[in-house]
Amino acid sequence: MRFNCASAGPAVERRFFGEAVSLPGTDIDGALHMANRGTLVLDQVERFPQPAQYELLNFLDTGVFSRIGSPDLCEVDVKIVALTARDLKSASEGGLFLEQLYYRLSRLEFVLPRLADRADDVALLAQHFLTLCAARRPAPKGFDQLVMSLFKRYTWEGNVRELKNTVDSAALLASTKPSVEMDDLPHKLAEYYRENQNLFAKDILSTLAEEERKSRRFK
Repeated sequence: MRFNCASAGPAVERRFFGEAVSLPGTDIDGALHMANRGTLVLDQVERFPQPAQYELLNFLDTGVFSRIGSPDLCEVDVKIVALTARDLKSASEGGLFLEQLYYRLSRLEFVLPRLADRADDVALLAQHFLTLCAARRPAPKGFDQLVMSLFKRYTWEGNVRELKNTVDSAALLASTKPSVEMDDLPHKLAEYYRENQNLFAKDILSTLAEEERKSRRFK
């Protein structure tokens, strides 16, 4: 089961731990209850509210927790997997994330390379997300060469999620076009392009030269 710590809103603690209601038998189960005997994936765990971080740490240490508004302890068997695109160690050192919780969650840690370090994956993922868009509504078939060059050079601080949101937005704007073009991209990417135009000009020339070499090879 997946729990998005960023989209849960102000009621994040109620949705996570559940809530005790005055009428007997009407208590509201939270994500911990619903994931009992399974795995609960905390997406964007860095967005989990700090007051609730203490409760989460207590649950990880003791295996019990309380619904909001109740002193009664609940016990569940849940494996917790935390996902983040941020540097939690730096966040904990800066007081933005509970340090004890960081060390508790990082007992078994897997670090994936940033999307910005995997240019070839960017192209494959972007096309995959565009294909998914086309399955739901009218959408372009591909990307302008300059757009793909930009995608490969962009820093993608939000990693795969940011790329997916960018493609979804651009596909909607370019729904009647054969390909996604520069003017379909969010302002942040357009600004990045304007600041680095020389790099993209070199990319285009390099690509054209490579295509020319390939065409000569097969003649």
